[in-house]
Amino acid sequence: MSIQRILIFRAGAVGDFVVTLPALAALREAYPGAAIDLIGYPERAILAQHLVNRIHDVDAAHWSSLFSRAGDLSHLEPVLADADLAIAYMNDPDGAVGENLHRVGVHRTLFHNPRPDEDGDAHAVDHLLEPIISLGITPNARVPSIAPETARKDAARAMLATAGLSGPYAIFHAGAGGPHKQWPPECFAHLAERLWHEKEWPIAVTSGPADGALAERICQQADAPTVPLNPVDLPTLTALYADARLYVGCDTGPSHLSAATGTPSVILFGPTSPRVWGPRGPIVRIVEAPRQEMEALEPEAVMHAIRSTTAPSDRA
Repeated sequence: MSIQRILIFRAGAVGDFVVTLPALAALREAYPGAAIDLIGYPERAILAQHLVNRIHDVDAAHWSSLFSRAGDLSHLEPVLADADLAIAYMNDPDGAVGENLHRVGVHRTLFHNPRPDEDGDAHAVDHLLEPIISLGITPNARVPSIAPETARKDAARAMLATAGLSGPYAIFHAGAGGPHKQWPPECFAHLAERLWHEKEWPIAVTSGPADGALAERICQQADAPTVPLNPVDLPTLTALYADARLYVGCDTGPSHLSAATGTPSVILFGPTSPRVWGPRGPIVRIVEAPRQEMEALEPEAVMHAIRSTTAPSDRA
């Protein structure tokens, strides 16, 4: 069957989306002439805008009808009708979504659990590639890759200049999806001091909406040039990471962003499995906390990983 129109359903958090990029890239390479519609969260899906033709907001009111047998599908028909293939990274326990997609004329739908087995050995990237491979497609890459646009790099550099940072810099992201995955702010502050002493790199500390004043706390505690930054969008955040000499973060979405840009990235893991969720990139070093307790991870162990990741001669 000729594939001319493809639908991809992918919601989830930032890291969830980044680890889906190899699957999207494999589809685009296999079907270069197909029209691909991505249904998800636009603020995250923008990272894949070069791989798809259209992005749709799954939170828009008319998409709710897809999840109900009694829903009016007329508003969705222009997007869904006569699609050759739908890949839905979601669970459909009562079959309503599958039935509705069939009703509007989607020829074939592949459902796939959006979450890998947390106790298994399959990495999230490989898990999300499974429905693509089932189509007979061999992915050429199993590592997410993001190249920020020039305009985003310019915006990131303007943000750094406004914050008083110039020249080489390192960047931290201390937030994570829960306190159990976070390294204590005083440890990040101590690490900033060590980096300034050894590399003469000032530190930018990024944060997200759920992180509160975490970045500010680190900057207040560090006896080193350290500034908090809160980019307004993911592409600008990605550009900040792409230009940094080093990124240090925990098991969180921004760590996947940094790794995907090729920036040397040191990622700290505690209770979660790096076998499943370790960010993939060309220069990534994973540091696992003793006893899976983030509080037990010493700054010296992180500095050791940094020294083995960055060039000894790196200085401002």
